Amino acid sequence: MRKLSVFVFALVLFTIGANVVSAALADDSFPVKVRLLEYAYLEVPEILDIGEVDFYEGFEKFEVWTTIKLYTNTDVLIRFESAGFNFEGEGVNPVGYLYKLQHYTYQNQSFASGGWRGGWSPADSLFKWTGDVILIPFAARVNNSVTPENFYKIKAGEYNDIITLTVSAYHSE
Repeated sequence: MRKLSVFVFALVLFTIGANVVSAALADDSFPVKVRLLEYAYLEVPEILDIGEVDFYEGFEKFEVWTTIKLYTNTDVLIRFESAGFNFEGEGVNPVGYLYKLQHYTYQNQSFASGGWRGGWSPADSLFKWTGDVILIPFAARVNNSVTPENFYKIKAGEYNDIITLTVSAYHSE
């Protein structure tokens, strides 16, 4: 039994030695490549409620702010677009076009109800990758362009708008 143990031990040592020798005879390397695709998503508020505008209190600016969170692994362009309100009164949309009652702001850009901003030009819609969550302050406001001389042209009531954000990857040339 002792001879068998010595023989097995010698065989194990021989195998280990042969592997060490053979490993030294073959040495090579190869690259490993991976490509992460561009991805982004936004966290937006469920609703942005300006609240009640009471002209009895005056014709001041009413506004509400929120923060949009942008998660991205690349530089992106964002297009902000308003569906517009269906206010009754003169014209197609007197609030958005005549009185600029409803207005939106992000960063240092703004657009009216029924309008849009950004999306095609890096000048006003580029958000650069930072390696962190990008916080975008966003405001909705009722401007003080409604005055005692024109407030009656817009019918009282509750109105809704939809803001659509479209994100696309940006590759500088």
